[in-house]
Formats: sequence, C-alpha cells, structure tokens
Amino acid sequence: MRRTSSSLILDYFKKFEGEEHYVGTVLDQVSKQYAKLYGRKPYDLIHAIMKLVQEGKITMVRDGVYMYNSKYKHSVSVAGCIV
Repeated sequence: MRRTSSSLILDYFKKFEGEEHYVGTVLDQVSKQYAKLYGRKPYDLIHAIMKLVQEGKITMVRDGVYMYNSKYKHSVSVAGCIV
C-alpha cells in the first residue's frame, strides 16, 4: 500500500508524542524516508503539515514548531457550526 506524505508526517509525530519539533527537522526526516521509499523527493510537505494542523491531527505550538498530542480534541468550525 502506498504511503502518503501526510501519513509519514503523522507517523513521525506519533513516534515523539508530546514533544515539540521544528518544521525543518520534520521536513528533513520525512523527506529522507519518502525518498527511500519512492526514489524521489516529496512534493510540498509544508502544505501536508498545514493540512494536518487544520484537521486537528497535530498542533501548532508557535511559528515553525509543531507537536502531536493524542489527548487533544480539535473542534472544527464549518460555516459557523461546530462539528
């Protein structure tokens, strides 16, 4: 089964749950893993990270620093309604 860049990023954060990571470190590690799997560089990993933040799967601690916390519940607001 093909692994997406988002799933590789989420796996990286789950491995270090509760720890803060600079985006550069995450991009380096996931890029190496993706290149090893598919023989080419991944395309636009920063957008995959931002999508995971938007979905509430990882948390942006401050500018350029992210973390994963399985206990964190993110409510998504769609057109003024909380889902």
